Amino acid sequence: MSLYRLIIKNRAKADTERMINFMRKAEAKREQMSGASFRDVCRLMGHDDTTYYKYRKLVNG
Repeated sequence: MSLYRLIIKNRAKADTERMINFMRKAEAKREQMSGASFRDVCRLMGHDDTTYYKYRKLVNG
């Protein structure tokens, strides 16, 4: 495997891990705010809709 592909693979893995950690925090906050949508929680935590769409893509495959 070339160095370039290895860097891309590691970066994608790091992005996925960051996203999973964010989702855990957001789900905990969502449980505190009963009735809030995940999109609202993303906005409350200072993220835009891009984060929400990345989450949906990760969940739905």
